[in-house]
Amino acid sequence: MRPSTMRPGGWPARGAALLAALVLALGAALAAVTPAAATPVPAVAGKACVFVRVSGAHGLGHTGWGYQSSTTTYTYGATENPSSSPYVPAGGDIGYWKESGSFTSMVNAMKTRGYDEYTCTTVASRQPAAAAAEALAVSGGGYAAATNNCMDHTYRILTAYGVRFPAQPSWNWAPRTWFDKVADDPGWSLPVVISSPLGVWKVTYCWKNFTCEVSEPWTFKTDGRVYLTDSNGNVISGPYTSTPPTASWLIGTATYLATVDGTTMKGTMSTPTGQTGTWSAERK
Repeated sequence: MRPSTMRPGGWPARGAALLAALVLALGAALAAVTPAAATPVPAVAGKACVFVRVSGAHGLGHTGWGYQSSTTTYTYGATENPSSSPYVPAGGDIGYWKESGSFTSMVNAMKTRGYDEYTCTTVASRQPAAAAAEALAVSGGGYAAATNNCMDHTYRILTAYGVRFPAQPSWNWAPRTWFDKVADDPGWSLPVVISSPLGVWKVTYCWKNFTCEVSEPWTFKTDGRVYLTDSNGNVISGPYTSTPPTASWLIGTATYLATVDGTTMKGTMSTPTGQTGTWSAERK
């Protein structure tokens, strides 16, 4: 038998060339379908706010929400639960509402619905589309007093927007308590008073052996909170919290005692140095 011979250009050579061509073709095909690197989307900051109606839910409080959806537009709303039922199934009437407008329109809409205060924060990268999707889910998702209430809805929508809350609803069963803890965080604004059952009052105070003076206005609330405000109603300091009808506030170094019944505002003052006096208030 003659030894096997392979002429130049036989199958081994042609096979190697064919394999190389296939590899090149496959690489080109993969390159064609590999997506180009995504262009980074710049982060845009946005404002988010929580509103509270202190008297809601029999004194436990009620919250609403709002967020900046564009440069000049805010989206805002709440779950009002008009039936006051502790449970409403998915698809039922939970009193959900949502509107859009300017920041001023948002505050006025909340004030018209009886909300008392709001606090706001700024997120580094707003996500209005995600917040809108969560709001849509909330609108048809029913209501449960313990786990799916106005506070939970506010938390879910604003978390989707990009807010990282300092307090969790699951740790604070009363919405008004949750609001206060959120507002106490340095990353949130001091509460802004937008309506008050007791209104804004001009306070006249008279220290013993001193002439009487009229202070900046105070805003009193029926739940025992008081704010020191400027002549336009903007909060300067506070809230100072107590329990009506007998209330006590420490403002600066002075302790103010008062009887608060919605019509009469008067009381006594004292300081650690022994100064005493009286004060009274009339509606601004």
